[in-house]
Amino acid sequence: MRYWTGAALFMFGAWLVYASFAWRRKVIGIWRQNGILGAISAAGGVEPELSSLAVFGEITRPIILFVLGIIAVKMTIIYVMIDGGAYFSYFDLAGLLFVLASYGMWVSLRTKYSLVRFAT
Repeated sequence: MRYWTGAALFMFGAWLVYASFAWRRKVIGIWRQNGILGAISAAGGVEPELSSLAVFGEITRPIILFVLGIIAVKMTIIYVMIDGGAYFSYFDLAGLLFVLASYGMWVSLRTKYSLVRFAT
């Protein structure tokens, strides 16, 4: 069981990283297609007024990232305190921390590059 869990977690984390950058690329393409990026640069980098759902995403992003950081610290402390090396390797712990970090990146990019942001 050792190392298999870490490998699966690293694969899931890599998929989250890929999905977040694919989403970003897709949204920027839609923005370019609709001329939103040109309107932003012509206005001096000022974004139009955010919709209420986009504002909610902007507010919750730091909260989610803070909670993910707390979870990562607690999981590491628990791993050390209960001698997690007897059951899982450090590679497995690193996989778990990588999934938490990649989920945080996924949440950040999904809320920053939103299709709802410029909804009229």
